[in-house]
Amino acid sequence: QPEISNLSKARQIDSSKWLNYMELGMKASHSGNEVEAEKNFVSAVKVADSWGFEDKRLAASLYNLARIYLRQNKLDKAEPFYLRSIAISTKVAGPDSETLMAKVGLASLYMEKRNYAKAESLLKSVIAVQEKKLGLNHPEVATTLHQLAILYSFQGNYSDAKKIFERVISILEAKVAPYDPELIANMEDYLVILKKMSNPAKVAQAEAKLAKARAGKR
Repeated sequence: QPEISNLSKARQIDSSKWLNYMELGMKASHSGNEVEAEKNFVSAVKVADSWGFEDKRLAASLYNLARIYLRQNKLDKAEPFYLRSIAISTKVAGPDSETLMAKVGLASLYMEKRNYAKAESLLKSVIAVQEKKLGLNHPEVATTLHQLAILYSFQGNYSDAKKIFERVISILEAKVAPYDPELIANMEDYLVILKKMSNPAKVAQAEAKLAKARAGKR
């Protein structure tokens, strides 16, 4: 009995240490101090790993460290942390929001590496789960669709990018204020695509709509 009690106490201490490292890492990340953020997330991973079992805390630690490496453009360092985070999160919680978020992060990494096939596969898998769980017209679906549209634009696939931006804008127009920053950002990206496709009539319509959105008018 004392051994079990001591083990439980040790895990409570470790959990407290882990939480402290995570909070310090988040604070440093938000303030732009990536060196300090990296140091604390590395420590959080080490503490969570030391427990000898995998749970969502370890997955969260790995995810946050992967994000820092991605922001630093350390793509080869970030990738294994994303992969391990996704594997653990999927095993313990299934395709929950944290798992999907990590998949979107990994897709961003693959976009940076120009591994567009892997990025597309990940984004489509996330969208399929979100549509099933949240519905076809949920703002979170729109956010991931935006990433897919950006991917297609990187590839020069302007036709598919255009269709997806039109769907994203339609979803957001029904869900958010007409001057919402996410809606305006999608309208701006959509306008870029239209200009690349040399469609003057569509460009003029999109520019007028964007001007109204920026002014906070319908």
